[in-house]
Amino acid sequence: MMSSRLGLVALAFACLSLTNSNVVADDPQFEHLRFIQQVGKNLLYRGPEPKENNTFALKQMVAAMDKQHPLPSIYTILDVNLLTTETSDIEMEVAFFKANPKVGSILLWPTYGANTAPYSYSTAVIKERAINISQWMKDDLPTRMVIIRKLLDTPVDPPLVIYMHCECGCDRTGEMSISYYMQFMNMTLAQGHKINTDIIGREMEPDEKYGMEWYCFHLKYALNYNLTCQED
Repeated sequence: MMSSRLGLVALAFACLSLTNSNVVADDPQFEHLRFIQQVGKNLLYRGPEPKENNTFALKQMVAAMDKQHPLPSIYTILDVNLLTTETSDIEMEVAFFKANPKVGSILLWPTYGANTAPYSYSTAVIKERAINISQWMKDDLPTRMVIIRKLLDTPVDPPLVIYMHCECGCDRTGEMSISYYMQFMNMTLAQGHKINTDIIGREMEPDEKYGMEWYCFHLKYALNYNLTCQED
């Protein structure tokens, strides 16, 4: 008999059981999906847009997540949507969670990167802009990182599964993920960048690459992280 806690997750999506016992899939659509970190019982993943036939591909996303790192038997999902111009896809995801609130919720964080490289400025200007990054960079990575980490640090029942995604899980997702790697996983910029390149099989697009580089300088100058923020 299904427990009342499992019902909280499954009620709005009755045909799907969000358990890791019967979800086995190997979907090339989710080749860029990766597990990032577990904090307490909460989990953080990154990946591509969960979409199939213009609907939210919950079953396929869950299968890909579980393949990367075992999911708890019961949980709720926070869909961190980084899309910008993909209006119909954003509306589709918003509509899904509005219709299925027991599954989880959605957080809209349009992600643009930065249109100039930090190393095109003098050291003094880099430092000033990096310290004040939230005043000029649309993505406001300092605030976002604090929010993500606070969510992960907060014990909840059922546990929270956070899924950060753009369209392909490559550039906008890469900017967010590498920022998290540097701030909370003791990685260098080069290490985070290499992980992203290995996942997506190519270089990041310039704007998102600049965004992660600016955030590296923010960590260095505003929060005193010992980081090298310019790659040769």
